[in-house]
Amino acid sequence: MIAVVRPYVIGCVLTYNSSATVLAALLSVANVVNHVIVIGGDFNGNASDDETDTLVDAFAAHVQGVGGIEVTRALVSGPLWVKRQAYVKEALRHVEEAGVTAPCWLFQVDSDEVYDDRVNHLPWLLSQLPSEIVTIGWPMHLFTRDLEHEEQTAIDAQVRAYRLVGEMQFRHMAGGLEELIDARGAPMIAEGCTHWTEELAVFHYHRHLSLRQKEQKVWQYLTWQGLAHHEAEQQLKDHSIHYERERWLQECVLPRQWRPEEHPWALREAERWKEALLAGAPRAQTE
Repeated sequence: MIAVVRPYVIGCVLTYNSSATVLAALLSVANVVNHVIVIGGDFNGNASDDETDTLVDAFAAHVQGVGGIEVTRALVSGPLWVKRQAYVKEALRHVEEAGVTAPCWLFQVDSDEVYDDRVNHLPWLLSQLPSEIVTIGWPMHLFTRDLEHEEQTAIDAQVRAYRLVGEMQFRHMAGGLEELIDARGAPMIAEGCTHWTEELAVFHYHRHLSLRQKEQKVWQYLTWQGLAHHEAEQQLKDHSIHYERERWLQECVLPRQWRPEEHPWALREAERWKEALLAGAPRAQTE
């Protein structure tokens, strides 16, 4: 028989003022990771000023006490590829210090995303992949609300798992996006080295951004694209005019009743866990 080596999985979460979903995001990866790296801060490196850090601390204390999973925290300024490179650096440091010898993968879930893996598919999938596969992608379900469409649901394909290799790097691409390259500068997301699967899914809840956060994010993307100040300002104005400010703020900032069909298990779990974790109590009973 061929021995199957269980991979060492490091969960990587980017977060800023995401108290509405960060606990759900963290809980959704807790059963498939060996370590968690949380990179916080806005584009200027400011820390969250809501309940985000408190919830991350409560989660960290719980998983450390129950499963021995440690959570590494860092505050990083800069664009997204700089933040993602920060968790690569932290992951390499952790692997060396912990003496990890198993194949190591980075598993990226942002704080407004929820990973759906109720039967622990990811470690099994990673253990079956040939060595030439260095990235994995799967469907992402996007949920948004705006004035013209009460609910919008779309499906995109995203790469969310990366084999940790020396000198891998996220670099800037046009449009404010990033590209993952290896030590030779070759893309790590490409035919022959990326595996696409339908077995796993990530749910992205974009509507939890406040209007201020959304405008800041759009502004940053526009300036990364090289637009002049007045051009970016006009595009931001055109973008924001699609939303009625009071209504958008109310629906993004205040919780609303989630419909079951768009409600992954971790969002329900997070509501039951939150009070107990903040109080330092044992895990709440599930249904």
